[in-house]
Amino acid sequence: MRCEYATPQIAIGGAMNTREAYDQMQSHLDGITHIICLTRLCQHRFDDTPKAEILHYYMPDDGKFKPYRYWAACVEFALDVLENPHSKLLIHCAAGRNRSTSVAYAVLRCKGNYQSWEAEKAILRYADIIHKRDTDYPPLNSIKYKADVDLFYTRWKVEHK
Repeated sequence: MRCEYATPQIAIGGAMNTREAYDQMQSHLDGITHIICLTRLCQHRFDDTPKAEILHYYMPDDGKFKPYRYWAACVEFALDVLENPHSKLLIHCAAGRNRSTSVAYAVLRCKGNYQSWEAEKAILRYADIIHKRDTDYPPLNSIKYKADVDLFYTRWKVEHK
């Protein structure tokens, strides 16, 4: 299980492909109210009675450019969730490295209170915590889709003034 809070309201995760790992995530990340699942097969199939509202938005991790719509769907959901200071959001993909960290970066940028370097620092701090707990998780030195998100953010900022 690779899950940890990057901010007090936003957790990032991955590797929840077994019932045991999913249950560990549920207990470790107490209080999650909403989930953005970026995998093809949503791991929440293990949950008979979901405790969280789930946005299942598959985003391929193919290294190709991700258009505006990918980021916008996730960011709009997240910003609605984060308006409530008691809400907690989990953003996860298969490994908790590429898609989830990139979406979390996009959310932090669009939320309005994070400069690019601050958002990146929060994401890399999450990755460092996971790496120390799970040595199979290699150190993360950058956000894979950062250039795509920065391009998205430029348009988002103009459209949401």
